[in-house]
Amino acid sequence: MATDTLEVALVSDSSILLHDEDKRPLLRCGERTESRRECSYEVQEVIDGESVVVNRGETVTLNRSEEGVLLVMTRPPHLNQAIEVHTRRALWGRTAHVYQARWSKSVHMESLGNVYLVGCRRVVGPCHYFSF
Repeated sequence: MATDTLEVALVSDSSILLHDEDKRPLLRCGERTESRRECSYEVQEVIDGESVVVNRGETVTLNRSEEGVLLVMTRPPHLNQAIEVHTRRALWGRTAHVYQARWSKSVHMESLGNVYLVGCRRVVGPCHYFSF
């Protein structure tokens, strides 16, 4: 299992309009709001009927909506792969969401180098819990 750590110092203009191969803008579901939050993640696959973590690390959300989230990751997940994302809420509180990777795009950010923007659709969540 791989583990990634992402140290972030994002520049103020991180909104990027993405296009498909035919230069059409990619569709977005719902209104997105800026949300730069550090969080942990686990990429999961089903192997022999069991859910297995194949990669984990730290990521940053750039924006989110009711339907999904845009993540910055050091390596791209496969299309439709499950990503469990955990964010801090309060002192001991955490929130978990499960997303499905819908697309990824390699970009260069001056402060991070080559990273991937990963568009995800929400499958499950939010699920609130405490972590001690």
